[in-house]
Formats: sequence, structure tokens, C-alpha cells
Amino acid sequence: MKKILIVEDTQVNLETAKAFFSTIPGFEFVYATNRKEAAALLPAVDAVITDRSMPYSKDSLLGCE
Repeated sequence: MKKILIVEDTQVNLETAKAFFSTIPGFEFVYATNRKEAAALLPAVDAVITDRSMPYSKDSLLGCE
């Protein structure tokens, strides 16, 4: 089964995404609410669907100090 990562930082959009994607058979969906969570999950997923705009902070950069 393919695993899809959904990245969404707005709670209402996240809940809507969970409701929608739960109706699609044949995939496992996992969710992250920020870049740090997404980075931790990336090695274990087959694809990513992400928010167009995520808040920026130095701590949220993937692999950067």
C-alpha cells in the first residue's frame, strides 16, 4: 500500500483533508502540521501533498542550521 504524506498547518483544512482522504481506498495517509514533522516522515512515504504556503522560521528549515 502506498503511503502519502499530507502537510497542512491550518487546523480546519487538516480536518477537511483527513475527512476527504479517508474516503480513498488503497492508500495510507499520514499527516504533518509543520516542516519539522514533515521532514521526519519523508523517508517513509511515497508521495507528498503539501500546503502551498507554510509559515517560515529558521527552526523549520529542512536540514539547515
